[in-house]
Amino acid sequence: MRVLQRIYKKLAQKSRLDIYKGILQLALDKGYRVCSIYDWYRSDKHEKVLVLRHDVDIDVEGARKMFEVERHLGVSSTYYFRNTTKNHSLIKKMQSNGFEVGLHYETLADYCKIKGIKSVDDAGNINYRTCALILEEEIENWKNEYGDLKSICAHGDKRNRILHIPNRILFDDVIRSKTSVFVDACDKDLMEQVDVYISDTSVVNNHRWKYGVSPIEAINRDDKTIMLLTHPTHWNYNFFKAIKALYRGFKEDSLNHVYKKERLNKYL
Repeated sequence: MRVLQRIYKKLAQKSRLDIYKGILQLALDKGYRVCSIYDWYRSDKHEKVLVLRHDVDIDVEGARKMFEVERHLGVSSTYYFRNTTKNHSLIKKMQSNGFEVGLHYETLADYCKIKGIKSVDDAGNINYRTCALILEEEIENWKNEYGDLKSICAHGDKRNRILHIPNRILFDDVIRSKTSVFVDACDKDLMEQVDVYISDTSVVNNHRWKYGVSPIEAINRDDKTIMLLTHPTHWNYNFFKAIKALYRGFKEDSLNHVYKKERLNKYL
């Protein structure tokens, strides 16, 4: 019954883009600067700021719509695309409009899927050096296609949750030095500079806000530095997208067809 309820909620979801636009407009009306992670990272951090981060896990069209809302309001943000959701024309358009775009990497999870590492008991078979080499190549491939890469962000795959090992452990000082990528959006020293961190949730969780406060509450009480993480699939809606998202959810444990195993064969 719980599975059927989840399916019903996803199919009955409505667009929430007007709500998102209202949040941004409120921030602007209250004197907040609304910007990307890198723009905030290199700022002097004396002003009130709403830092926008989007993880494009599934819904590229939703990312496009959120981008258009932000562009219309004259603000910017950061979008992180997985290898499975990269869209060349959209990424180039975002970059040409001053938005930050980066890689939402899931290297360790992909490696474990290919190697059949499915449980904590199997985790000793992970070759972290190989995973690091793969991540370095993914970063360089991104830079070759899209230009400079200021920040990246680890994706939280189901496989990572099962193994209790996040993708972000790969992004160490060695890779930072080799690739010249400044920061992972989940870096502890970065997050320590944020006063309020807020994340959206899906319709299955009734779109509640994680971490105890909504962006409207944080803005209205004049919190200085607010970081808002959103996932476009939680704001955009159409029936066919919902069906596709449900299918991908059921296929979560295997490599997506877009991200071919053959890309990693030389490392395995």
